[in-house]
Amino acid sequence: MCVAELVKETRLMVGIQQIAIAGQVGVTQATWSKYENKELPMPDDVVERAAAVLNSPRIIAEHLYEKGSEFFNVPVLNNVDDNVLVVLDSLIEESAELIKHTQTLKKLLKNKKSRDQFSSQQWEEVMSAEEQIADVLPAIKLHFITMAEQFELDIKSLEKRMNRKLRSKSYKR
Repeated sequence: MCVAELVKETRLMVGIQQIAIAGQVGVTQATWSKYENKELPMPDDVVERAAAVLNSPRIIAEHLYEKGSEFFNVPVLNNVDDNVLVVLDSLIEESAELIKHTQTLKKLLKNKKSRDQFSSQQWEEVMSAEEQIADVLPAIKLHFITMAEQFELDIKSLEKRMNRKLRSKSYKR
């Protein structure tokens, strides 16, 4: 599902008319209609304001994914049961795989300094382990989205707390 479709679906679910959301984000209803019908790309600032009006971190996450603007671009899981307990079970399962495959990767990398020290078989094992490690990222993203949607988790506040913690541990300046 693209951002325009997600915004429209969310707007309809919340029960806001096009004219109302257009006014709240600072565009005309005609322009808003073009965004929702994918006749015009929705600018970043409009997406951010729409996500705020609709109280939907999922919109921001999908927008960042579509733009490819994350360091490691992972999709928003939109074809899974987003019940908070199901999402937590998925996060636990992916975290267990993360630990297992991180340990595997540690063994594979022992005494290696560069890629040319791996056989093609060993490199395939590295890539397989990395793939399993990366699986945790969509689960983490869905967890935060679900917590924000169902329990009003303030993601920006959480980011600030995390940054303070990283600075206190001297991991970050």
